[in-house]
Amino acid sequence: MRDQSTEKSSAEHLRMEPRRRFMILAALLFLTALVLGGCIALLIVHRLLNSLLDGYAAAQSMAAASAILDFMDDLLPVYFIYGIALLILVLGTASVWTWMVTQSRLLRYGVILLCLVVLVVLGGVWLLGRVGVPATPPMTPTPTMGSVILAVGNIL
Repeated sequence: MRDQSTEKSSAEHLRMEPRRRFMILAALLFLTALVLGGCIALLIVHRLLNSLLDGYAAAQSMAAASAILDFMDDLLPVYFIYGIALLILVLGTASVWTWMVTQSRLLRYGVILLCLVVLVVLGGVWLLGRVGVPATPPMTPTPTMGSVILAVGNIL
C-alpha cells in the first residue's frame, strides 16, 4: 500500500512543474521585451541626432555637427551590443518555447540546431568582414562612422 505523503509530494511536484516552466518563459520574454525597448530607444535617439545633424549642417555650424557625429560614433558599439543581445534572446526564447510546447525530439533539436547555425553564420560573416578591412588611421579629425550609422538608420 502506498503512503499518502509520497502521493501528495508527487502531486505537488506535478503542479509546480508548469509554474516553473511558465516562470522561465516569462523571464525570457521580459528580458527580450526589455532589450527590444532599448533597441527602439536607440533608434529614436538616432533619428533625433540625425535631425539635429541636418539642422547644424544647414546652418554651417561644423563644430556642433562634428560633436554630433562623434557622439553617434560613440553609440555604434551600443547598437551592436543591443542587436546581438536581442538576437540571442529571441533565439533562446524560441528554443525554450519550442522545448516546452512540443514533445517531438526532432523539432526540439532542430530548432536548437537552427539557432546555433544562425549564430555561427553571423559570427563567420562578422569575422570575414573584419579580416578584409586593413587598419588605417583616420584621415579627418571627425570619424566617418556617423555616415555608416546614418545609412543603417535609413535602411531600418
